[in-house]
Amino acid sequence: MRFTGCRRLNFFILTVCLLLGTPQMCHADLVSAGDIAFIGFNMDGNDDFAIVLLADAAVGNVVHFNDNEWVDTGGGNTDFNGTSEGEITWTVNSALAAGSVVTFSNVRTGPTASSGTMTGGLMSLSASEAIYAFTGTNETTPTTFLAAFSNDEQLYNGTLGTLTGTGLTQGSTAVLVARSGGDPADGGQYKGVRSGEAAFSDYRSLIGNTTSNWNVDYLDGTQFVPFDSTMFTTSVTSTPEPGSLGLMAWGAVSAFLWRRRGARSRLRSAHPRFGK
Repeated sequence: MRFTGCRRLNFFILTVCLLLGTPQMCHADLVSAGDIAFIGFNMDGNDDFAIVLLADAAVGNVVHFNDNEWVDTGGGNTDFNGTSEGEITWTVNSALAAGSVVTFSNVRTGPTASSGTMTGGLMSLSASEAIYAFTGTNETTPTTFLAAFSNDEQLYNGTLGTLTGTGLTQGSTAVLVARSGGDPADGGQYKGVRSGEAAFSDYRSLIGNTTSNWNVDYLDGTQFVPFDSTMFTTSVTSTPEPGSLGLMAWGAVSAFLWRRRGARSRLRSAHPRFGK
């Protein structure tokens, strides 16, 4: 196949754009511990919780939430202790940038999300609770844990549950709101900064510091609903994804070709024999 002139240039630019654009989906998946974080919970009424994305999420990303206990099953093995509590699944249906806050409402009676679609069953959040977010083949089979939340330290320290085998770390990728005396908190919300950090990953330790950076109540969790949906931002300008670079290149070249075509048209008008 032979190309000349503008056709050769068009072919070259199209190839570059495709090469730059194709990897975009590889850079916009929730795949690692800490790619999301829990920033709000309500254990009263219809039950609700909120997360912040600390990585971009492409259309089609699927996150499972499970509030069964993650326990030591013996022999160095860990697993959920059953399916008696609740499991729900969230699917991204519109690409979300890192820093976006997603709220999950009425998970006890009919789960809905502020963005994306919900499937699966219901999730009844009890007084003492842990919620695990993960990718996996289904709502009970984790492949990679993304985050966890608990309002009872016994669900992390091995008494009633454990973080062993999840790859999560308390105070960072696993948020803990400790009991007050013998009482687990009914609700709470992250109150710390949402701007100024150099990277989204820097927010993990801030969110994990529930003693300093959360408002918590041990009687009424409904006061935190609706949760604060203000986006998190960074102080460093983000580099465009490869797909965005491809679109930018295509736009610049299209403008160039359009100007070139206009110049040739004006030249033909002034000199009718030109281009024949």
